[in-house]
Amino acid sequence: MSENKIYRIINLRYEYPNLSGEAKWAVVSTLPQSKLDEMYESELSQYRPYVYLTEEQGEAMADFRRNEDKHLKRRMKHDEYMGFDEELTSVFHPELIEDSLLDTVIHDEELEHLKKAIRQLSPSMQERIILYFFEGLTLPEIAARQGVSSSAVYSTLQYAVKKLKKIW
Repeated sequence: MSENKIYRIINLRYEYPNLSGEAKWAVVSTLPQSKLDEMYESELSQYRPYVYLTEEQGEAMADFRRNEDKHLKRRMKHDEYMGFDEELTSVFHPELIEDSLLDTVIHDEELEHLKKAIRQLSPSMQERIILYFFEGLTLPEIAARQGVSSSAVYSTLQYAVKKLKKIW
């Protein structure tokens, strides 16, 4: 607010750099615009044409600006300044790019264990597990392929998963 604390001036070009139009300023006041113009005509003439805002509108504008600044600072704090560069990341953080040997071994062992568990199921269960979980077919697609109902496929899959959990 100015020295008199009755109004404050906002530079709209600063708040909105791409603003077009004649008004470059906003005047925020608790007084009605007519009373403000009457009392401070000479002081406000340098800001004409201006946009008149009530105190609530001015506060909403300030809240918006503070919120935008907060989010910008948060992004700057948490995002990488230069963006993602796969080559640099692979040099400085290879653990993010490549699986470690241990991860590969564990994955291979788990996959082999899963294959052994699936082999212990009946042939129809094996086929439905593979079609559903590995090939991504839907229950109706499996049912149509095998000439059975979707509910039969669903029941078989439920039972097969229970058996796999026990084996695993």
